[in-house]
Amino acid sequence: MFTKDFSIFTKMVEVTKEQDLKFCIFYQYSQRKATNKRTEMYTFSLNSELFNLKYKQNLTIEESYVVKSFIQQNQCIEIDEKIDFSLYHILDYLQNIKKFLLKKNN
Repeated sequence: MFTKDFSIFTKMVEVTKEQDLKFCIFYQYSQRKATNKRTEMYTFSLNSELFNLKYKQNLTIEESYVVKSFIQQNQCIEIDEKIDFSLYHILDYLQNIKKFLLKKNN
């Protein structure tokens, strides 16, 4: 799943916590030159036992304060901006297949 609304992303994190699911949150941050003051680029990936959710948005410096607070409160794991985020989704998919096969064999 994908969203450009950070409040939806944070709500899904809360749902994940309420349901006591195992999860991790990866993020990438970079800066860009922009004429519209949206110089802060954030990409997040919420990976849980049941679903994956990705958030991506360019923000102003003022808008990024909420995101920075979220990162601190939720122990998000920073991923180097040079790494393609889609690789993490592939890795996550393969790990889920492995879990399924291990359960099936037991």
